[in-house]
Formats: sequence, structure tokens, C-alpha cells
Amino acid sequence: MTADIPQLLGPGDGEDIGGRIRIKCALEGLVLTETEGAGSTEPHIHHQHADGFRVLEGELTVLLGPEEHVLAPGDFALAPPELVHCYRTDGARWINLHAPGCGFENWLRRNDPAFDQHDPPAEGGGSASHGVLRRAGE
Repeated sequence: MTADIPQLLGPGDGEDIGGRIRIKCALEGLVLTETEGAGSTEPHIHHQHADGFRVLEGELTVLLGPEEHVLAPGDFALAPPELVHCYRTDGARWINLHAPGCGFENWLRRNDPAFDQHDPPAEGGGSASHGVLRRAGE
């Protein structure tokens, strides 16, 4: 198969990053990963891209601005550029998307320390109303 032919990747397929994350799609316009297990990130912002989360199994707590949301299977949350966000889970499986990709796949591979991820600004980093939250079935 060549890299420019679309492929359907099932659960557990894709490039393995550390046994917990699998890169499903790595394009300039979109990087999509499947992640499973316990984990968390510190609050951060992106200047140039949006960061989205779609839960497949378990629960994922996502911070959008000052508000936390517990996501269940089928739920989706999106943090646009400049909105403070992070996640934590004791064990879930979810799809994470970065659009545009901004080289997220290279940051995961530890090939690009200059990835578009920054500490939250002192003034708080956006209103929760700037985020997108959709529950399963919406």
C-alpha cells in the first residue's frame, strides 16, 4: 500500500507510540490518534489549531476554559485555538484530533519539541462558551 491511498484502521491499528497511543492519520490538515488507558495533561492552549476528543469507551474528564466536563462514550469536546483545555482519565479509550495537524505526530514521536502547545495565559485563556461540547446522539 502507498501512503496516499486511504486506509481504514480498526481499533488498535496504526503507528504505536509508547503502547498507549496509536497514530491513525497524520496529514497537514489533520492528525488523528487513538489513545487508551489512564493519563492526563496539564492545562494548555494551542495558538494555531483545535484539539478534539471523542470518547469510545470509559470516561474522560475534559477542561474547556474554566469548566470541567465528564465525557462518556459517544461524547465529543473541542477546544478551538486559544482556549485552555486538558484531560484526565483513570482509564478510557478515545480519539484525539488536532486540526490542522501542526506536526502533532512528530511531537508524539519526540521529533518536534516546538509543537504548538503553550502554557495558559495569565488572564485565563478563553470562555467555556468558545468550546464545543456534544453529547452522544446530538
